[in-house]
Amino acid sequence: MKIQAKEILYAVKDLNLTELQEITPNAIKNQLKLSNQEWQSGYSKTFNAMRVGSSTCLQIGQKYRNVFEKVYHGCYYLTDYGETIIDSLEDMTDKVETAQSL
Repeated sequence: MKIQAKEILYAVKDLNLTELQEITPNAIKNQLKLSNQEWQSGYSKTFNAMRVGSSTCLQIGQKYRNVFEKVYHGCYYLTDYGETIIDSLEDMTDKVETAQSL
């Protein structure tokens, strides 16, 4: 589940959201190029565990909790903590380019 949480975070980073822009699970699913079945088979539960006040017993690790705050059904904002996590992620494009140049 931690791997899915990281994938979700990188997908949000790749969406290049402006401050206070709404995030939808569908946008994340599309960014990850997942089918509805793939999203529902685990990513949806992981995303829900990453929300503020989530009561799920899914074990994703404390680092990945309280990243998203629900605005209304189907729409979320990044929390301040979520923004900090997203900002701390390494740029995957830079990592790929560096690896290819070696």
